[in-house]
Amino acid sequence: MLNIHIYPSSMTHESRLFRETAVIEQMNGFSEIEIVGVRATGLPNQEQISPTRRIVRLGPQKWDGQAKAISYALWMLNAIWYCCFVRRPQFINCHSLTTLPIGVLAKLFAGSTVIYDAHELETETNGLQGFRQALSRWLERALIRFCDHSIFVSKSIQEWYVNAYGLTDTSVIYNVPAVASAIGKGTALRDQLDIPAETKIFLYLGALAPGRGILSILEAFKRMPEFSVVFMGTGSLENQIKDAAKSLPNVHYVSPVLPADVVETASSADFGISMIEPTSLSYKFAMPNKLFEYLAAGLPVLASPIPEQEALVREHGVGVVTAGLSADDIYVAAQDIATQGDILRGGISSALAAYSWKNQSMDIQLIYNRFNVRSFPGYMRQGLGPK
Repeated sequence: MLNIHIYPSSMTHESRLFRETAVIEQMNGFSEIEIVGVRATGLPNQEQISPTRRIVRLGPQKWDGQAKAISYALWMLNAIWYCCFVRRPQFINCHSLTTLPIGVLAKLFAGSTVIYDAHELETETNGLQGFRQALSRWLERALIRFCDHSIFVSKSIQEWYVNAYGLTDTSVIYNVPAVASAIGKGTALRDQLDIPAETKIFLYLGALAPGRGILSILEAFKRMPEFSVVFMGTGSLENQIKDAAKSLPNVHYVSPVLPADVVETASSADFGISMIEPTSLSYKFAMPNKLFEYLAAGLPVLASPIPEQEALVREHGVGVVTAGLSADDIYVAAQDIATQGDILRGGISSALAAYSWKNQSMDIQLIYNRFNVRSFPGYMRQGLGPK
């Protein structure tokens, strides 16, 4: 029994995908699990990461500039050949709309069960518009009916897909770190950046790109020299943040750490920042993974008012929701959260319990149970099997 998970990346920081496949491996229902991605310089074409899981990086690697589309088209053809005719998996999980055609072709040519594991609202992402968006909408509508099950990252996105396509076989798997409770306080950021113990650290994790409130965050912290703000990530605004850090002593940039080290590094901050702007439906309906990473690190969250994020923060009392997305709104909320940090930390345990990776793992197992993938001894021992 072979389960393939396919996503067009070099598979170095795909923490959600690695967590999901680790759960599937523990079920012992598959003799092989392959994580298929894109070839990259300095990385092996095949990499065994656990007893039955391996990464397979298919060529060609991504080219830059005008050749990018050509390299992607060639990679798609290679992936179609590999999945549909070479490996012929019993199950294939497509982790993006761009790989869904591969899954549908695997269903037609190899009889594969297809699981669409969308990491966002795929046709309504930030910056997707015009002909590309129209093509994406047509493609998804045409192909999603071939899927045997669909997984989404928030209830709002699940509801959108159900309403848009009339889906009936769907689940929500939140992008939660695999920790049982908030970890203890660390010192990594203070040590690296030489930030005094009495200075509160606000941490921004994730993509340094438009739609994340980054420019407003910078503007707000210009007026709050008593606090430090640390940005950890990569993206189109990276150089702008580095330039701000040169002139503002309370603004810092650090390079991303490995996915396994994110929570531990984040624990050395005092508060997390999750300023997702509702610039697209995908952003509006998001339940950001950084929100869960902050909570796992024991950090109260300074959060923007997108629906599911706001609901979690308010229900469990684990942060402060800004009135809006301006620098003034962030300034007011930052002053507020700094005065009640200890109180807000009291709700983190209940939030983590409600959205724990253990709960997400059970849901993953139940999905495969639907398709009679049952030969996993640990399933019954954990009390997860049919009564």
